[in-house]
Amino acid sequence: MAVDSVRATWTMCGATLLLLGCGPASAGVSTASPTPSAAATLATAFFTVTAPPGWRDVRITATITRQLQLPGSPLLLLETPPPPPVVRGVNDVTADIVISQLQQPLAAAQIAPYLESVAAAGATGISTPMSLMVSGASGTAVTYTHSIQGTSGMSEDILIDEGGATYEVVLNTSSYAFTRHLAALQSVFATWRWMAGD
Repeated sequence: MAVDSVRATWTMCGATLLLLGCGPASAGVSTASPTPSAAATLATAFFTVTAPPGWRDVRITATITRQLQLPGSPLLLLETPPPPPVVRGVNDVTADIVISQLQQPLAAAQIAPYLESVAAAGATGISTPMSLMVSGASGTAVTYTHSIQGTSGMSEDILIDEGGATYEVVLNTSSYAFTRHLAALQSVFATWRWMAGD
C-alpha cells in the first residue's frame, strides 16, 4: 500500500480546499447548508458522537465527498466559525473536524509513517506520535502546523483502530484557536460510542 503517495495527495487536496470556504479563510468545505448541532448526538454505521456546542454537522453530499478527496470514506464533517475577535491572518479560519474510514486498515507499522507523511505536503513541526484511547479503541495522534491562505494553521490527526478498520479524525483550525478547538475535539472523543458488534 503506497501510504506516502496517497497521504500526500489527500493533504495537498486538503490545502486546496482551504480556498473553497465562504467568508473568512476556511479549513472546511462549507458550501452546503450546515445543520446547527445544539449538542446533537450524531450517528454513523460504526459509532455515535455528540457535536460540541457551537459546532455544526455539515451534511456530506457527493459534492463534498469529491472536494474532500480523502483516502477513505467520509463519515462526519463538523465545523465552527473562528472565535472572536476575528483577525485577518491570525484568527480567520473556519475550523473543521473530519472523520473518515480508510479504504484499507493500516498495520501497526504503517501508522506513524502515514501520520508523518503530511510533511510531503508542507506540514512542519510534526509532533512525535502519541497514543490515546477512544471509547476503548487504540489511537495514535500527531499535531502539525501549516499555512491556511497566509494564516498560521494547526491540525491534530488521529488514527483509530477498531473492529478491523482504521478511522481517521482530523481537526483543522488556526494556530490561534487550536487550544480551544482541541478541547472541542476531546469532547467528541469523550462522547464517542462504538455501535454494538463493531
